[in-house]
Amino acid sequence: MWVKKRLASGSQLTWDAYVGLGTLLFPLSMLRHPRFGRVFAGSGIAIALLLLALNMYTFPEPLDRSGFFDVGPAIGMWYLAVSIQGWRSIAWARSAVAA
Repeated sequence: MWVKKRLASGSQLTWDAYVGLGTLLFPLSMLRHPRFGRVFAGSGIAIALLLLALNMYTFPEPLDRSGFFDVGPAIGMWYLAVSIQGWRSIAWARSAVAA
């Protein structure tokens, strides 16, 4: 039982670290982008750092069992906003490629 519980929390921490680092690197790459800029990048960096910090603080307990709030919905909303902005930028990207 102890091994199963420990493995579950370890795999969950690994997944959260993977998502957190990916979410951290993605907004870092869009810092100087003309259509995303500092607003999208800054909010993405803040959410990713919050996820990573809370997971490291509550280790070895998973975030959902430690009494803290779940950062996952905020990350999902950020990715939704980035996707909408990307869809809004399709015409801009086509004109930039054509020029």
